[in-house]
Amino acid sequence: MRKQKRIMICFCLLLGMSLVGCGVLKGFDAEAYTEAVLKQRLSGDTKAIARLTEEMSEEELTAQYEKEVQTFVAGYITKDVSMGEELTEKYTALCSEIFKSLKYETAKAEKKDKNTYDVNVDIYPTDIFVTFSEKLKHPADEMIQKAENGEYKGTEEEIKTQMQSEFLEYSYTLLEESFEGAQNGKKETVVLTISNKEKKGFAVEEESFSNFLTAILRLDEVK
Repeated sequence: MRKQKRIMICFCLLLGMSLVGCGVLKGFDAEAYTEAVLKQRLSGDTKAIARLTEEMSEEELTAQYEKEVQTFVAGYITKDVSMGEELTEKYTALCSEIFKSLKYETAKAEKKDKNTYDVNVDIYPTDIFVTFSEKLKHPADEMIQKAENGEYKGTEEEIKTQMQSEFLEYSYTLLEESFEGAQNGKKETVVLTISNKEKKGFAVEEESFSNFLTAILRLDEVK
């Protein structure tokens, strides 16, 4: 659980560096800002956020978004295991679609002080990763049995590489199945904190966004 938390916070830190926190805002509406940030972070839709910042173009924001999805794949799904370009692209594309499918509604913003807002976001958590985690248990057990039966050939390192490659290929299929059969839970409300504590422009605080992702993806239930 702690490792998942660290991965999510690192992911959010990358996201935070790419967005309006490093720019100069043309005017501030906490609700509109939050909606724009969520569109960029979850859907790669840069139009709204580009109108609120002056330092990054839509092309730069799109490139950042794509890199951030790859970071999520490497850190959370493949655990930094090296894989080919084709499979990397497949995982990245699938996770992009998963993020786009997330259901949420930006609600009321409350001004805490001149540099801080709390914005309520209603979410409908998805079971994609809970289902995916359950599905992964069976192929893992089967591969261990195959290894014990001597069905993989080569040196210890070669066998490890074969098993990792096979597991990642099959895992993609299972993630795809989990996405296709996904169901959303009942509405929950999470709070995103928007702050300008360092006077460099408002930005979503990374820990609150990490909590948002954990809640909407139900990552705290993944075993």
